[in-house]
Amino acid sequence: MAKASEPESALVQGDQVDPAAVQTVAQLAAALDRLRRSRSLSYAGLERAARPDALPRSTVSDLLRGETRSTWETVEVFLRACEVAKNEWGAWHQAWQRAGSAVGPAGAVRVERAQPRHLGVHAAIDVLGAVGPLPFYVERDTDTAHRGVRALLREAMPGGGMVVLVGGSSVGKTRCAYEALVTLMPQWWLLHPTDAAHLRTLAAAPPPKTVVWLDELQRFLQGEHRLDVATVRMLLQAGAVLVATLWPERHAAYTTPPLPAALTRTRSSGRYWSWPRWSTLTLDSALPRCSAPAKPLTQIPVLAWP
Repeated sequence: MAKASEPESALVQGDQVDPAAVQTVAQLAAALDRLRRSRSLSYAGLERAARPDALPRSTVSDLLRGETRSTWETVEVFLRACEVAKNEWGAWHQAWQRAGSAVGPAGAVRVERAQPRHLGVHAAIDVLGAVGPLPFYVERDTDTAHRGVRALLREAMPGGGMVVLVGGSSVGKTRCAYEALVTLMPQWWLLHPTDAAHLRTLAAAPPPKTVVWLDELQRFLQGEHRLDVATVRMLLQAGAVLVATLWPERHAAYTTPPLPAALTRTRSSGRYWSWPRWSTLTLDSALPRCSAPAKPLTQIPVLAWP
C-alpha cells in the first residue's frame, strides 16, 4: 500500500480516481493502487491482465510502494491491465510528469496555477457585462505563426532556450506569453524572480522543467548585481526556458553599439550577440525584426535564442 503524503480521498472524485490531484510520487502510487482496487485486481490478477506485456508482481509492488517513480512504460502497461481507456492516458501521463518534478524551486508554482495578475497581466476594465478578472483573450498571428511565440517555445522546451517579446506598452506582450505557457507547458514550474541574485541561486541547482519569467527584462540588466552571462548559460544548459518582455526602445539600447556592460560584444563577421548559446544575428537583421513598433492586436515582434 502506497504511503500518500495527502489523504487518499483527495485523489478521488465521486467513484473515479482523479489523476489531476497527483503532485508527488507517493500520491501517484496511491492513485494507481486505488485504481487497481476499483477494478478488484490482485497483483497476480494484474500480471495476467497485462499479458502479452510483462508486469511481474515485483514490478507492481515497486510501482505501488511510492518510493521511486517507475518508468512511463510500466505505468502504461498498468493502465492497460486496468482497462483504462486510452483517451484518459493523457491525464495520467501529466500526473506521472508532475511526480517526476514534485519539488520545484523556492517560490515557484505550476504554470497552470500561476496567477496572471501577479505576473503583470493587465486586469479587465470595469465595464457593464465584463466577466472575470481578465479580458477575453483573442489569439493573434504572433501566437500561432510559423515563427510565432508558441512555435519558438516548442523549440525551446526540449533543451532550454529564451524567448523575448518586444513591443510597446499595453500591446499584450505579457498576456501573450502567459497564454502560450498555459497552453504548452501547464505542468512546468514557473519562477518569477525578484532580482538577478534570485536567478543566481536558481542557477546553482536548477530543477527540471522550469520557466523563468522575466517580465520587463531591463530590470534584470541594470545595477551592480545585474544578470550575467554565466547565470544565463547555466540556466539554459539545465534546460530552463526563459521568457522575457522588453520595450522596443530598451531593445534598441541593448543592441545598438556601444553595447552596455550587461551585454557582451563579440566580433565574428560583424555580428553581435548577448548571451552564449543564443543564435547570432546581424545587427541589420535584428533591429528591423525587434525594434519596429508593435502593432496592437495584430502582431508583437518576437525574438528567440534557442
